[in-house]
Amino acid sequence: MQAELRIWLKRYPVPLMVSACDVAENLIEVNDGKNVHLVGWPLENGENIHSSWKLDDLSEFLKTAPPSPDWRTIYTDVGFRTGAQVKANPRLN
Repeated sequence: MQAELRIWLKRYPVPLMVSACDVAENLIEVNDGKNVHLVGWPLENGENIHSSWKLDDLSEFLKTAPPSPDWRTIYTDVGFRTGAQVKANPRLN
């Protein structure tokens, strides 16, 4: 999960939450058996990340985080259509 967090934060530098599931889609508990989510976000220098097994840490970070980044720049490699485009040509869904 820690490796996945680093990979995804490098690709998309936004606050993230990582979870793992078994084949029955049940969350897998890690560490002391209480934690099921790993959270993380890029630090201001852009090179390092902060990670925590406490979901509350992400909530606290988001309260003080800078305004929303430019989503179109961050997710430039993810295709999308606007609601108007979908309504104009719904068969492409």
